[in-house]
Amino acid sequence: MVAQYHFVSEFTFDGDAELIWAALNDVATWPSWWSWLKRIERLRDADPLTNVGAIFRNTVRAPAGYGLTYDTEITAIDHLRRIDLDSRGELEGRGRFVMRPQADGTTDLGFHWLVGTPKAWMTLLAPIARPAFSWNHDHMMTAFGTGLARAAGADLRSARNTTVAPGAPGFQVMPDP
Repeated sequence: MVAQYHFVSEFTFDGDAELIWAALNDVATWPSWWSWLKRIERLRDADPLTNVGAIFRNTVRAPAGYGLTYDTEITAIDHLRRIDLDSRGELEGRGRFVMRPQADGTTDLGFHWLVGTPKAWMTLLAPIARPAFSWNHDHMMTAFGTGLARAAGADLRSARNTTVAPGAPGFQVMPDP
C-alpha cells in the first residue's frame, strides 16, 4: 500500500510570462535556483519540436532532513498554458503546472501534485506524519516560487500551498488545464 497525497501550490508573479515560462521549462537549471532540489540528471532528451518525453531524475532534500529520489517524465506541453508530468520512484504519480498570464501583467502559476510515497516508513507513518509531510512540501514549494521568480527576473507577489485531504472532494483528481 502507498500513502497518497494531493498538493496544490499557487503562485502569482509580476513579470514577463515568457521569461517565467522559459525558466519553468528549463528543468535542467532548477537546482541553481531551487534550494531543495539537490541534484537533477537528464535520463532522456525531449522531442526537439515539442519538448515532450524528457525524463529527469530528481533528488530532493526536505526541510525535515529526509531525501527522495524520483524520475519525472514530461508527458504534455501547451506553450504558456501547461506542463504535465508523470513521476516514478520514491514519488509515484503525476503533476500539472498550469500557467495563466493575466491582463494586469501578472502571471498565475498553479502546480497540482498527485503522488504516492512508496517508501515503507513513509506509508507506515502517514496516518500521524501527514501534517509534517505537508509542511515539508509547503516549504519546498514556497522556495520553488521564490527561486522561479528570481530565475525569471520576476517578483513573487504571492504563494499559497494547500493539501487536499484524503476523502475530500477532488482528492487525487487532476483539475482541467
